[in-house]
Amino acid sequence: MLTFPIMCSFIEKQVFTISDKVLIDTSRFAFEHLKLVIELASALSLGAIIYQFHKIDSDVRNIAIILSGGNIDLNEPLPWQEEK
Repeated sequence: MLTFPIMCSFIEKQVFTISDKVLIDTSRFAFEHLKLVIELASALSLGAIIYQFHKIDSDVRNIAIILSGGNIDLNEPLPWQEEK
């Protein structure tokens, strides 16, 4: 865990929350516009940036997120296909 303290020194102190609907909408956005199938955990970071961007301090210069899709089973309906 040598890198964890280094990473924490660069992380901003703001925390954002988003709804389950935003998670689903964001995973759909990634699929349709970025051509990525991401899991809902990845949609959390992307959704916070998309839907809470106006709340980010103006002095923030760099934002990084990790998008992954390892927990998506393509034999099951995608999250937005389950909505009704």
